[in-house]
Amino acid sequence: MNQELVLDEKAVRILDLLQQLKRVNDMIAMHQKLENGDFMVEQYERQKRQFVKGLQALLLEYELAVEPTSKAA
Repeated sequence: MNQELVLDEKAVRILDLLQQLKRVNDMIAMHQKLENGDFMVEQYERQKRQFVKGLQALLLEYELAVEPTSKAA
């Protein structure tokens, strides 16, 4: 497999994870405003942690480390 193609696939996966994190953050914010949204907030926070772990693993391949800024990740 061509190394450029592998790098492109990694970049696409990183972008996908960032987009998913944006959507999850939006959903967390929306459910935090709801009176009975705690359960859904917990579910989205769990999903966010999974996305962050995936992103961290991919970025380590580029010798980059990131730390989440919220308690959810």
